[in-house]
Amino acid sequence: MSPTRWVLLTGEYPPQPGGVSDYTRLVAQGLADAGDEVYVWAPACSSEIQNSKQPRMEHGSNTDWNPCLIRVPSVAHASLEFGFRISNSPQVHRLPGKFGPRDLEILEHSLKRLPKPFRLLVQYVPHAFGAKGMNVPFCWWLSRRPEPVWVMFHEVAFPFLRRQPLAHQMLAVVNRVMAELIARRAEKIFVSIPAWEKLLPKCVRRSITWLPVPSNLPTIVSEERVAAIRRRIARPHEIVIGHFGTYASHVTSLLMATLTRILKEDVGRRLLLLGRGSEDFAAKLRDRDPDLRDRIDATGPLDPEGVASHLAACDCIFQPYTDGVSSRHASLLASLAVGLPIVTNRGPLTDPIWQETKAVLLAPSSSSTDLIAAVEDLLADPSKWEALGIQAARFYREHFALERTTETLRKAVGNYQLAS
Repeated sequence: MSPTRWVLLTGEYPPQPGGVSDYTRLVAQGLADAGDEVYVWAPACSSEIQNSKQPRMEHGSNTDWNPCLIRVPSVAHASLEFGFRISNSPQVHRLPGKFGPRDLEILEHSLKRLPKPFRLLVQYVPHAFGAKGMNVPFCWWLSRRPEPVWVMFHEVAFPFLRRQPLAHQMLAVVNRVMAELIARRAEKIFVSIPAWEKLLPKCVRRSITWLPVPSNLPTIVSEERVAAIRRRIARPHEIVIGHFGTYASHVTSLLMATLTRILKEDVGRRLLLLGRGSEDFAAKLRDRDPDLRDRIDATGPLDPEGVASHLAACDCIFQPYTDGVSSRHASLLASLAVGLPIVTNRGPLTDPIWQETKAVLLAPSSSSTDLIAAVEDLLADPSKWEALGIQAARFYREHFALERTTETLRKAVGNYQLAS
């Protein structure tokens, strides 16, 4: 297959934090490693760049923008005047703003100078493109592009909720108009979870592909480091139950209703909380039940390798979600990737594949009764732990690994090339 030239448009990119930011970096590098040319356009990530009169280019740790002339080899190893240098790494360009009128002018000018053919691959989240989640001009601009437009819908639209404020209703309506503008124009549509399909126009659903999101954490960890962590947090006979997340209120309500009851069932159980906000939440749990104080640990923020290693030091992971298990939850994918037995639950966004593969232990709902029963079912039979962990790792490799993402994208390009 001949190399493809990609232009990725995203509302965030490292060092900006966020799941879409990490995902876009992984995909961009994966496509570049496969031999494709990759250009990324994202909003400015610092006040220095924000106030610059020129868009900036990042290549690894370099920011060597030259607004005059840098020679750019094309796939055929010719060269042309384009304003930046290409290499095996994705070429990242920073816009002054968040896809406003000035940014669209810059994009328009740059895309006209880019060698043809290329594909626009949009990492779509409505609120990521500025204008308080209502950037209709950006979506209209995309709908008028002459190049093939491919869209990855990480989210589609703000939901309609009962008794929500009028401003939220307006946002939900405008988001759907934006999504329809893009979807009707798109040559190819991907969704991060199958549940998003029903929010898109019926006329485009036949061309929608589920493109699972890979974990943004390491999938291989040091056995020595994991063993050291394990010795530090637990005695040999103790069971370590982990949870990884950001501790938003909708999740902490589930955790608060279940975790202390689970710990009280057996004095040999310990709790390890991972992620930003874990220390504050651990303090709340200890205040609620001081008798459990010595059996609750928290890591606080860690680097990616640290998170993966601490996850691997757990015997099982407890990941409840109010909307149900789905591939939109990065915390779940991180646990799958390192092959852990996971207890989670069904919900409105849960797809049949989670039940069919049996890669996780599913509680019927997010009620505290169902969640606790599922945890007790797992912990009562240690023989299940290894088998469930093996199945989790296999499920991740087959569906979520970065290689699957790049294979799907490049295979789809090949199919279009054959059709043409």
